[in-house]
Amino acid sequence: MPSEIVESVRESSVDAILDKFNYVDELVIDPMCHNIQVNYATGVELDTHYETSSGYSCEVGHVDQLTSVINELKNNPDSRRIIITAWHPYHSNRKEDALLPACHNYVQFGTEELNWFERNYLYIGKMKGGWAGMTMEDYDSANIPKYRLNCYYNMRSSDIFLGLPFNCAFYSLLTHLIANQLNMIPGEVVYSAADVHLYENHVEQANVQLKRTVGDLPKISIKTKGKSIFDIKYEDIELIDYNPQPAIKADVAV
Repeated sequence: MPSEIVESVRESSVDAILDKFNYVDELVIDPMCHNIQVNYATGVELDTHYETSSGYSCEVGHVDQLTSVINELKNNPDSRRIIITAWHPYHSNRKEDALLPACHNYVQFGTEELNWFERNYLYIGKMKGGWAGMTMEDYDSANIPKYRLNCYYNMRSSDIFLGLPFNCAFYSLLTHLIANQLNMIPGEVVYSAADVHLYENHVEQANVQLKRTVGDLPKISIKTKGKSIFDIKYEDIELIDYNPQPAIKADVAV
């Protein structure tokens, strides 16, 4: 990650980072094939113009998909349409528009309703012990989470040594941040990819990593419960029991 991005993470809100490092900035919908490109940060009015080679009318504007996802999870958590897409069939295939099209091109969120025993466990933890003989309505009144939030993301191309570990960490953190804002508990992050590869200049480094013993995974703690993901700051997030092994250097291969 470039040092200027790290500094921005420390000093800026998530909203500012998304706005500054936004790689896709317009929505184009072709009525014949429903093609979509998105903006993660800014929503504006749509206007009509003609851009496709087929000559069909297109609507162009900005769509804040992340806000749409959060609103849908809040108001319709059972929806099967809670999706972020970063692939535009027109612009992603034009080298003058996208030097490196999005590798992780599809993300979908889904929820599971927690059962009585799961909510009871959360209530006991919140109350610092004791048996809770309560109803589901009682748990609602006590603001005990009702849903588990799961995330599925697909990659068209997956650099297994350098890229994939970052992608796993990124979507795990994103799931935690959304769950924290919506009073849900983070669940599973599921990954799939069409083309998973190890570059030749990463083989030596991968062999070093394979010889290591896997340690215990750290835990994520978000200190500001219920805070909007767009207002989260670097200092709001804490990694507990994070004991990394020495870094293994490798050059990015594109």
